[in-house]
Amino acid sequence: MKHLKISTLLLLLIISFLLLNCAKNSKPETKKDSNTYVIKNVNVIPMTENNNVIENATVVIHNNKIKSINDSISSEATIIHGKDKWLIPGLIDMHVHTLSNGSFSQGYATRGSTVNFNTQNLMIPYIANGVTTVFELSGRLGHFAQRDKIMEKSVIGPRMAIAAVIDGEGNEIKATTPLEGRQSVRNAKGLGYRFIKIYTWLNEKTFKAVIDEA
Repeated sequence: MKHLKISTLLLLLIISFLLLNCAKNSKPETKKDSNTYVIKNVNVIPMTENNNVIENATVVIHNNKIKSINDSISSEATIIHGKDKWLIPGLIDMHVHTLSNGSFSQGYATRGSTVNFNTQNLMIPYIANGVTTVFELSGRLGHFAQRDKIMEKSVIGPRMAIAAVIDGEGNEIKATTPLEGRQSVRNAKGLGYRFIKIYTWLNEKTFKAVIDEA
């Protein structure tokens, strides 16, 4: 009988312990809002007409857009302390030549890259210096791979707009007649190039055709 009482007491203790842990684990956790960030006590250069600096500002960013400055903030937002730091609009570099995977020798369509680069390493200097958009003026297939990695967020980097180089000789897209010039622009658009870089050896008629089509 004594052993039965001890066993019953132990069983009750175990049940109580399990219930207590279940109660603790069932409490709702306060989760951070992964889409809202607040930069506090930062100096903002707004690039407005009067160019006045907003000192010790609180900047709320929601869904990758600035929602407010010096307004109320959500208690679930992720806080970033910006004391003695500066916040400026993202810079745009209008003419870059970013390294990309490729070959130093004459290539062909089915040939793989013989020179490879780490995309994240290439993009860090842009981001570290506040450049959030770049115009790549010598677009190659490797640049599209870089752009896609940034868009899918496997690499932190600037937005990339890639130019197709149309030339009369010596480049990947060559046009020697007005018809070829117009068709080259259509092909570049179909491949996903955002704008056209017209290069040195186009003749006058082909140059005009490329301009009109672009």
